[in-house]
Amino acid sequence: MTNDEKLAKYEATELSPEQVLFLKGIIDSAFGDDDSFVERLRELSKADRENRLVILPCSEGTQYFSIEMFCTECGYYPEPEPHKMWDCEECYVDRCDKSYRVVEHRFSSKNDVYEKRNWIGKSIWLAREEAEAKRKKIEENE
Repeated sequence: MTNDEKLAKYEATELSPEQVLFLKGIIDSAFGDDDSFVERLRELSKADRENRLVILPCSEGTQYFSIEMFCTECGYYPEPEPHKMWDCEECYVDRCDKSYRVVEHRFSSKNDVYEKRNWIGKSIWLAREEAEAKRKKIEENE
């Protein structure tokens, strides 16, 4: 087979070089002496069939953003109660003039990601731009 024929055959697969290397690794693992990769695939497949597999939306250490309400007089922020007037417990201003800010956080562990995974896009966001857009909507509805 000529080089041109080999190249045409490769191009017909529509696989990237990275995909080819990945597949080569799988084949080498499947037929080689080290079966740890194949065993891991079996283990993951079994866990999936038994509904024990959870794919997290991001990893620990990933930053995320929330929206916090705060008093414009003293900076105090209570537990969030969206769209509700509240009295500031710090400066004791009746009917505090509240405002909102976007605050950056980081997931501290895999468990933290797991516990907050359903909040993403609702009360926390992975992109600051998304959180800022939501903050503006909240302020417009006040």
